[in-house]
Amino acid sequence: MTKSHHLIQENLGLLEQGLDLLQRFDAATYAESPWIGPHLRHALDHYAAFFLGLEHPDTPTLDYDVRVRDRRIETECQVAQSVIATLIERFAELDPDDLDRPIRLRAEDAAYEGEIHEYSLSTIRRELQFLASHTVHHWALIAARLAPLGVDLGEEFGVAPSTLAYRRRCREREACALPVG
Repeated sequence: MTKSHHLIQENLGLLEQGLDLLQRFDAATYAESPWIGPHLRHALDHYAAFFLGLEHPDTPTLDYDVRVRDRRIETECQVAQSVIATLIERFAELDPDDLDRPIRLRAEDAAYEGEIHEYSLSTIRRELQFLASHTVHHWALIAARLAPLGVDLGEEFGVAPSTLAYRRRCREREACALPVG
């Protein structure tokens, strides 16, 4: 597909950052990390749930609570890389013309026991916005844990696109106080 959209590109960029992160560690170091793999897996699970929801035959129905939670992603670098590669391939299948397609978003009310399911209306566009924000959040948590160890992931890893744009504008004007996040 030759068409694209900035939200698709943003999410692809975040997944590519995840691949870059994985390439910084050997298999043993990644497997021994108690917090890199879990955050990575959690973010990837949300992407997988998104694509699973799009496969619903009638109206796409997403449920971010129903996730694979494959612990191998947390401890096996090659498994995590394979999952990211598959997600990147899935993004190539997204049609930017479908971004405003309606989606039902299922939510379980955890305050009640039993099967209480409520649905909210959303769109592919809105869920791509959520996925990007959610992933940036988890990348930021990873970056915060790695910084004291001297691992520099670059100025864009774990930083919101709006903050990056603000920082660019500030550099151009040399006049802004740069925020943390």
